Amino acid sequence: MERWLKGVKRVATSSNDAECSKAVRAENTAITDPDDDVTTSSSRILKTKKRNSMAPAKLLRHLETVHPESKDMNKDFFVRKKEQLLESQKNIMRATQAINEKATEASCLVSYRIAKAGEVHTIAENLIKSCVLDITKCMLDEKSAKHLSTVPLSNDTVSRRIHDLTSYVKQELVERLQKTRFALQMDKSTDVVGLPILLVIARYPYESSFEEDMLMCSPLPTNTIGEEMFNKINIFFEENNLKWDHCIDICTDGVKAMTGKQTTVFQAYNKITAFKRKLDFWIICVGKREIESFTSLSEFVSDNDSEMFQDDVFEELVQYLTSIRASLEKYFPEEQNTKMKHYSWIHNPFAPNLQKPKSMSNEIYESLLEMSSDTSMESLFKTMPPNDFWCRIRDEYPMFGKMTLNILLPFPTTYLCETGFSTYAATKTKCSNRLDAEPDMRLQLSSIKPDIYQLMKNKKQFHTSN
Repeated sequence: MERWLKGVKRVATSSNDAECSKAVRAENTAITDPDDDVTTSSSRILKTKKRNSMAPAKLLRHLETVHPESKDMNKDFFVRKKEQLLESQKNIMRATQAINEKATEASCLVSYRIAKAGEVHTIAENLIKSCVLDITKCMLDEKSAKHLSTVPLSNDTVSRRIHDLTSYVKQELVERLQKTRFALQMDKSTDVVGLPILLVIARYPYESSFEEDMLMCSPLPTNTIGEEMFNKINIFFEENNLKWDHCIDICTDGVKAMTGKQTTVFQAYNKITAFKRKLDFWIICVGKREIESFTSLSEFVSDNDSEMFQDDVFEELVQYLTSIRASLEKYFPEEQNTKMKHYSWIHNPFAPNLQKPKSMSNEIYESLLEMSSDTSMESLFKTMPPNDFWCRIRDEYPMFGKMTLNILLPFPTTYLCETGFSTYAATKTKCSNRLDAEPDMRLQLSSIKPDIYQLMKNKKQFHTSN
């Protein structure tokens, strides 16, 4: 373009001013980009012309016949028109890029909700998009619906978006676990095609509470022994630079039938202790033929001849209850109950006459007394669960903060794994038995919400639906 803007070339040495004026006007109409060897744009009418049409004589004839109102304009006029043309092209490109970016962002949001709801990926194109277009046409107009139709929601697109979101959530979880201590719970099950699946949940302190997220969901070899399960987890640790030193406990089985999600070690301990005492009470009652505690058995006896129940029947009932009591004692011995009593101060550090636990040093106990004498801390303790309280003050009182985390972090049950397998079964059905369910499950079971804005910043290209 520089050769058109340097000035007027002398086409002849004669003094014919009319010819010079024609040459100037012809050159002024050709403020174009010479790098384009195929076509050139006319800055006046925004049309694309071939290279052989750019001869001065042809340009002059075009100017005088098509744009007679501009034939006497100087070169600055055409330079300004050229700049306006380039700026308008840039505006169009920016507007197009903004539309593509918004369409991609909307696609990510819809894909995230599909994964959270555990729906099949084809629902976006088969149902959601059609519903959105119908609603937009009714509530707004056809033009708005046309804009929304550019949002890419095909099956493959939704799958790619879910993988991108999962990668962000996984990376965020790994970064958190690299900086703190955590506990694991793990369990295995089989999917719809009989493939063994290992599910691992991580629990860790983050900000002012304990968070629970899915660490991994991976298929296992047919021989699902403990060594194979450990190798799977160890490979994940090595790939993501996680340290086993940060893992303080692993829960592989527990009283999942007796407790639920919202539970702590102390609540599980209380339920187990209560159940043991009930068993002792029931054994005594059945020995005396008092069966009011067993509603179904009591109704059956009252509806039938009670004489048919001889002493040997009640003796068998006593033996059965005694075996349950012994089995429970095997898994939860009395020594554990005694140990838990030493940590009762965690459950209520503001109890009057707080005694020094045997396992606590004098320095830590003095720090505990200082904290328990703070009225603001006591008020804070009353407003939140004990887990959140200790997690919140762990940095303010580091001397016993580490001790409380070691007690509160371990999972008391494998409840989350059990519910996780229910989610897995609902995601990977017979109709989608070839689906890799881990990305969808990670979004469903994770408390980490992906940062869509950050994902958009990292994208280099944005594509819309045709």
